[in-house]
Amino acid sequence: MSKGNGFIPPHGGYENLISYQKSKIVYQATGYFCDRFINPRSRTHDQMVQAARSGKQNIIEGSMASATSKETEIKLTNVARASLEELLEDYHDFLDAKGLSEWTKDHPYARHLRKLNRIRGATYETFRKGIEHADPAISANVIIGLIRVTSYLLDHQIRQLEAAFLKEGGLRERMTHARLEVRKTQTDHGRAATDRSPANSPYKKKGNQMFESQYNEEMEAEVKRLEAKKRAAEAGHPEWDNACKVCAGRIADTNADRCQGCSAQ
Repeated sequence: MSKGNGFIPPHGGYENLISYQKSKIVYQATGYFCDRFINPRSRTHDQMVQAARSGKQNIIEGSMASATSKETEIKLTNVARASLEELLEDYHDFLDAKGLSEWTKDHPYARHLRKLNRIRGATYETFRKGIEHADPAISANVIIGLIRVTSYLLDHQIRQLEAAFLKEGGLRERMTHARLEVRKTQTDHGRAATDRSPANSPYKKKGNQMFESQYNEEMEAEVKRLEAKKRAAEAGHPEWDNACKVCAGRIADTNADRCQGCSAQ
């Protein structure tokens, strides 16, 4: 895991995510299940294995992308979640085709599976007996249980990422904050040097005032941009630059807080 430097936040470390650990088991289990119970030449075989792999890989890619784009991390984590939902439906289709059913939450095997899922650092070996059971109903239900746990963890992870984005922003916001802090420090140093200088002429004072005015204008513009980006994220579209605070519609102008239609009302 990268520790980060300056405005680059810590990133990576996906191995420590429980969602990743579970998704890895799901991928390994699906490979075994498909090789044993699904025709290897069928399209379903490839689709299930690819969906399981997508769930795992997008968690990795999202974690690594977090250094430079929180938006990308959120999108990739959502892709992982969607891939697992697709995989879950494939297992349901398998059970339906065989006249089998998913375990209820009170089923004895389901209760035992929940106990196994609470084991810290659980691996494929923890679930091997169920995954590699000769009965396809047991094998499929164990994997379904693992998918549901992984999906639950990803849902929680996505909510945390969205909350962090709204509170802290992304890389551009951190870069802007760092740049403004440096400019502020330079301005403060410039004022101190000017005050100490015997040649503290009105011309130099005027130059400092012009620099301060430019700095303030740039800072005000950046604040407006960040507020616009926050409105877009709150409207459910972090990829937009701005959104109307009334109707949540997309706005091109980052200086406006309402679209033309809402402004006319």
